[in-house]
Amino acid sequence: MEASAVAVRDRRGIIDGVRGLDSPWGLRVTGLVGVAVVAAGAYGAGALPGRDPGLGLRGPGTPGAGFWWGLAAWVVGLAILSGAWWRLGSRLGGVSSRWLVTTAALWAVPLLLAPPLASRDVYSYACQGEIWRSGLDPYAVGAADGGCLWSSAVPDLWQHTPAPYGPVGIALSGAAAAVARVVGGSADHQLLVTVTLLRLVALVGGVLIAVYAGRLANAVGVRPASARWLGLLSPLVAVHLVSGAHNDALMAGLIVAALAVAVPAVASRRPTAVVLATSARGAPDAVSGPVATRSNIPDPGIGEHSPHTSTGDAPSPNYASNAAGISFLADRALSWGSAVGAGAFLGLAVGVKVTAILALPFVILLVAGWRLRRNTPAWATIAQAGLTVTGTGALVFTAATLATGLDLGWIGALSDTGSLVQWTSLPTGIGMAAGYVFRAAGYPGAVDTTIDVARAGGIVALAVIGLALCWRALRATLALHPANALPTPGSAGAESAGVLSQPGTANREPATTPAGGGPDAAADDEPVTGSSRVISRAEPETSPDHPDTDEAKRRRDVVAACGWALVAAAVLLPVFYPWYALVPLAVLACATPPGRTRTALATAAIAVTVLTLPNGLGLPVLTKLPGAILDVAIVAALAYRFRNHRNNHDDPVPADGSR
Repeated sequence: MEASAVAVRDRRGIIDGVRGLDSPWGLRVTGLVGVAVVAAGAYGAGALPGRDPGLGLRGPGTPGAGFWWGLAAWVVGLAILSGAWWRLGSRLGGVSSRWLVTTAALWAVPLLLAPPLASRDVYSYACQGEIWRSGLDPYAVGAADGGCLWSSAVPDLWQHTPAPYGPVGIALSGAAAAVARVVGGSADHQLLVTVTLLRLVALVGGVLIAVYAGRLANAVGVRPASARWLGLLSPLVAVHLVSGAHNDALMAGLIVAALAVAVPAVASRRPTAVVLATSARGAPDAVSGPVATRSNIPDPGIGEHSPHTSTGDAPSPNYASNAAGISFLADRALSWGSAVGAGAFLGLAVGVKVTAILALPFVILLVAGWRLRRNTPAWATIAQAGLTVTGTGALVFTAATLATGLDLGWIGALSDTGSLVQWTSLPTGIGMAAGYVFRAAGYPGAVDTTIDVARAGGIVALAVIGLALCWRALRATLALHPANALPTPGSAGAESAGVLSQPGTANREPATTPAGGGPDAAADDEPVTGSSRVISRAEPETSPDHPDTDEAKRRRDVVAACGWALVAAAVLLPVFYPWYALVPLAVLACATPPGRTRTALATAAIAVTVLTLPNGLGLPVLTKLPGAILDVAIVAALAYRFRNHRNNHDDPVPADGSR
């Protein structure tokens, strides 16, 4: 009996331990262990500045034992990190956004102390900055031709390739190289200083995502913690933002900031009232009118809060008229101030990488949508928003270009990036597959032609998809005009309730908010109670999903269209690298509520991360034929799904509503 009791206690202890590991804190520690294992592997198989430890994978020779140990650590560590991150996605109801940001910072520390992983691009950035610092034109010469001290660390493919980045990216790289020169020491020591500073620049992009993702998610009715989990904590961010220090990290942060600033902050801090119970004296169940809160933030739909709200008295006509006038002027100032701020962020993003220009029409529509709520002329408002945002962005970009003394030479350098042929670009993979067919038929010279034709088709497809997404975003924006607006859905019901979903499951359960503000409530969001026991709190960071008001849905459609346009650009342009996914993932994280789409995005974030080995060698280079066949299968599946979708929409719906 005694032995039996001991066995039962042991089993209970094991179960309690497993449950502890599956708690948010346990998953935080588990993810940190995974990151630490990945970082340890970087010393044996990472993108070291000296000789490539995995050089024998593509050429003569065999990698040493250190590489294989490092590769094993990479695989095991990423598996642990991915599992912890995935499970954490189902525990978001018990953590705050602040807790998630702290977790992201903890997970970044081991990688910051280790060599870069999965790419050697940071060494190219260092050389481009050093070339500019020395007075040469990085748009005219490559690392080797410019006499960079660290050119041996740059991959052979980019030794003679000019910089394809904008003046902001070059200036930041040059500043890092200049500081390294001041610090002095050996060439290796200076390179270490430069890489460290460039990692800090990439972390600025992460900080921008951490700050503005919550604001943008709130504005479009998505839970901020969900947005930060997907856009800030994924293995993709750990490997390619923190460790790889890619310019795409800063561009992602600036684009998210531009989209968030395009909607005035008051739209993302609207108070939400939760009725807990009626008073003992028989107060009504529903309290009409806005509820006063500690934040004292005006409701953008009705102007300033009336001092009579707490008692239920009707405001005087004079007060209502004055409040409406003040609210209109405040809205006008907010909208155009947001236009200038959004344009400035977008101009800086384009100054890092030109592909950020794809976000311009969506930023304009977000700015215009805020003013359209005031019944302003639709097309005139959109035109004014376009002029303000575009003018501000062009001014910032021009100022950066003039300040750095650079020209538009990066345009010509963009063509050099297409020299690499990999199936991760969908049209390139289709062209490769067609070329293999022609080669088997006895026409080996047709491979280059088929790839060029497929890439041209990809550009056309990108233009068509981009225009379709712009049209969808335009319709969503025009629907915000009072003349076109639909009735706002009620706050009750499954569709308007905040929901949390575990990735990989279709089951959804309504999120509950306790009287204390819920597990997601920030410490400084102290509720205010009244006689009817209505709790109202401003929700800057950690609110449950906002009720799906029509206004929030329309803004979400615009942000989602921007994200999918960036996805289309990533996969349809001639070249795709895993870190290109940082930008669309950061945007879509803010516009994707729980469901199958978010699960698919989380799956893609993990899959894309492992497309490169820790030393920077891309798996697509080693899998050309299987990858090309996979691209053909993907296109065929998309075409089949699109055809079925069209057929379902064309079929008439019977009177009883069933198909």
